Amino acid sequence: MASPFSFGSKKPSARKVVIKPFKEAPKLPDSFESETWAKLKAAIVAVQMRQGVQYSEEELYNAVQSMCLHKFSANLYDNLRCACEEHIRSTIYSLVGASVDSEAFLELLASVWDRHCEQMHTVKLIFAYLDRTYVFATPSLRSIWNMGLDLFCKYFMECSEVRTKAVDGFLLTVQKERDGEKVQRSLLHKLVGMLLSLQVYKEIFEPTFLSKTREYYAKESLRLLYSLPLSEYLKHVDRRISEENDRVLHYIDSGTRRPLIGALEQLFLRDHVAPILERGFDAMLEENQVPDLARLYRLMTLVGAQEALRNNFKIYIRKTGLALVMDEEKDPVMLTELLKMKAKLDNIWENAFAKNEQFGYSLRDAFENFVNQRQNKPAELIAKYLDSKLRSGAKGESEDELEELIDKVMVLFRFVRSKDIFEAFYTKDLAKRLLFGRSASADAEKSIISKLKAECGTQLSFKLEGMFKDIELSRDIVAAFRQSRECRDPRMGDVELNVYVLTTGYWPNYPVCEVKLPKELSEHQEVFKSFYLSRYQGRRLLWQPNLAQCIVRGNFPLAGRRELSVSLFQALVLLLFNDADELSFAEIKEATGIEDSELQRTLQSLALGLVRVLKRRRPAAPAGQPCTSSASSSSLCSSGAAGTGASPAKPGAKGSAVGGGASGGGGGAEISPQDVFVYASDFTSQKARIKINQIQMKETTREQQDCTEKVFVDRQYQIDAAVVRLMKARKTLTHSALLQEVFAILKFPVTAVDLKKRIENLLERDFLRRDDENPAVYHYVA
Repeated sequence: MASPFSFGSKKPSARKVVIKPFKEAPKLPDSFESETWAKLKAAIVAVQMRQGVQYSEEELYNAVQSMCLHKFSANLYDNLRCACEEHIRSTIYSLVGASVDSEAFLELLASVWDRHCEQMHTVKLIFAYLDRTYVFATPSLRSIWNMGLDLFCKYFMECSEVRTKAVDGFLLTVQKERDGEKVQRSLLHKLVGMLLSLQVYKEIFEPTFLSKTREYYAKESLRLLYSLPLSEYLKHVDRRISEENDRVLHYIDSGTRRPLIGALEQLFLRDHVAPILERGFDAMLEENQVPDLARLYRLMTLVGAQEALRNNFKIYIRKTGLALVMDEEKDPVMLTELLKMKAKLDNIWENAFAKNEQFGYSLRDAFENFVNQRQNKPAELIAKYLDSKLRSGAKGESEDELEELIDKVMVLFRFVRSKDIFEAFYTKDLAKRLLFGRSASADAEKSIISKLKAECGTQLSFKLEGMFKDIELSRDIVAAFRQSRECRDPRMGDVELNVYVLTTGYWPNYPVCEVKLPKELSEHQEVFKSFYLSRYQGRRLLWQPNLAQCIVRGNFPLAGRRELSVSLFQALVLLLFNDADELSFAEIKEATGIEDSELQRTLQSLALGLVRVLKRRRPAAPAGQPCTSSASSSSLCSSGAAGTGASPAKPGAKGSAVGGGASGGGGGAEISPQDVFVYASDFTSQKARIKINQIQMKETTREQQDCTEKVFVDRQYQIDAAVVRLMKARKTLTHSALLQEVFAILKFPVTAVDLKKRIENLLERDFLRRDDENPAVYHYVA
């Protein structure tokens, strides 16, 4: 049976919607553009007049969009520009004759600018669709915001009165602030922002601002440069630069910083470099005004005047140092003052001149220059200064302080060219310290030797190290001698002999003198000589009695038993009074064999010094109590190869002269060959051991001259050797070339005159000969 329903494969068809165009295209009302613009203009006017707008922002935005969509964009932009232009023009021209007071005018102008920015921002929001579409797609058009700026700039520049009053008022306000008055920096900041936005800052403001700045500070710099002390002037310059930087930070455009600060640097500093340095730089250095010098250095660096500052620094050092070095009256304090000066200048270099390398070079060069203007004396005084600090009797410093002081002295030593003079005097003084045990610190002594070795090489340090080795070796020799059978012989008595055996060549040269020793001492001397030569064959001992010291025990009626620390010469004189009540000068000379000059100095120390154990009388004095026998003795000898002489150094005495005694008669402080000497029975002293001033310890002017002359003789040998070596290598040289090369070789200062004398001497000795045709040419003679 067939079903009443039938199912097919086709789906039911969907109903189609057909959109048909209008029979007639819709038309805008003819009044659309005018009505819409009227609405927009009413809104613009309300904004400009700061009144309420009767339309919502959305409605105004849609109106702008509708006009743009209906192709009214160009007319809309033109209408907007006209509306803005009319308002901006009337606003700016309303400022003409507005206010006489500059500050009030600036405030009014700033308020006009603020309102303009606020209004244009609102207009920009209303016409945002126009700005994003039509204006953006048309390169020849300015954005609505920039269009407003262009119009404001146009009429601001066109209205000369407003423009001039704005710039002049701004400059007047800045001048008031420079004069110390308080101003509204926020107002100035706003006006600078306006000029920058209008892009007229560089055109109408900056040139006038910089010109007025130069005019203002030119007058001020000339007025203050000669009325203020230099330190105060520099502080003022520093303050002015800081103030102008602060103005740039708060309201002046940052692009003006460089020409502004450059103008100050030019007017305050660069134009017055010479007067600034002439007026007070030396005084600042003299008074050690480190903060002011640091300020001067920084300011001079700003204007590229470091070279002028460095030259004046160098000139000051030379002038001050030369005045100190060349003044012979200041010789006793020269080294102390030089060290103070160097320390002060180093502090200035480090803390004021920022350790500038060029200034450091100038400092060292200036020191080397003035120190060597007086060729030999500074080197001698450096040696004596070190001796005064290294002697055990010197007051003073701890080990660390002494080491620091040595380092400072070595800095001065580097500047000295006459290092051979230093070597001669230092060696002589070191010999005294070593022979008499007067060195304050063995570590300090060795430290100096190591520093000298680093500075001068082994030539100098070799001798000094040899002196230390001799002292150590002498202790071992004496210790072995005291353990020997000969020394322990009871017949030797109770005299204790201590000997320093010194190697020739290490120690300074001393004149050899012969004296008549007591039997006890001469026997000990011969025993030691036999002992030493038995151990060291092929050597010779040359005794130096003028350098020996002794300890003599004496009995005094008032002082009792006392020990006297004396030189050997003093001991020989005192021992004579064991066998005589009084002795004349001639008798003492005959008995001791001491030469006149040494005997006069010896008797002067015993009879006329601070400790007077003898009396001098004219005529002869009554007999007194004689001294007792010798208790102990110390002598010196030197060791060298057979057939050669030896050269020990003078020893120094430890302690200070004390005690008292009556003076024997008048006649002055000089000893006469007619004087007679007697024992001082009224001598008194509270000390058990008394040191009598050893006259030979005092360095005389003659000894200084002898030491210097010896160096000069050695220099002549070195000059001769240098000239001969050069001529032997070159065979022929002109006079000028020879001098130039010899100057480069020698390590000590020498003049052309000295070199010429040595060349003449070599010519006379046939080491050289002159050229037959040209006398300024020398030939080596083989």
